[in-house]
Amino acid sequence: AKAKATIDDLLQRAEDANSHQTAFKVATVKFKEIEAVNELYDSKEKIWSSYDKFVKQTTGWDKAPFNKLNVLDMDQQVKETFSLASKLNKAEKNSAVTKKFKQMTQKWKGEMPMLVEIGSEAMKP
Repeated sequence: AKAKATIDDLLQRAEDANSHQTAFKVATVKFKEIEAVNELYDSKEKIWSSYDKFVKQTTGWDKAPFNKLNVLDMDQQVKETFSLASKLNKAEKNSAVTKKFKQMTQKWKGEMPMLVEIGSEAMKP
């Protein structure tokens, strides 16, 4: 959070500097490094927050009584998360974190057809 606040502060300062330069009719400077750092931070934050959210979800599913789970919602969430993990992994060119995230979601995706069958209304007492 502190890093993001610092980046946001630097972006604001760059914007302020550009508005001053414009006001004084001086050529504006493009602060490419700050923008690049912001984009990098945002991409890494998305990876870690998505990973963390999925770990918390799956931990909750593992601990909950199976008959209390909505397997259709689980299946949808796994599919959406797998799609996101695949996109992140492709964008990050198989980084260790995105590769692990994709593998974790792929494992759940492979198990979901069986869980959906077992959790279907027809299988409930």
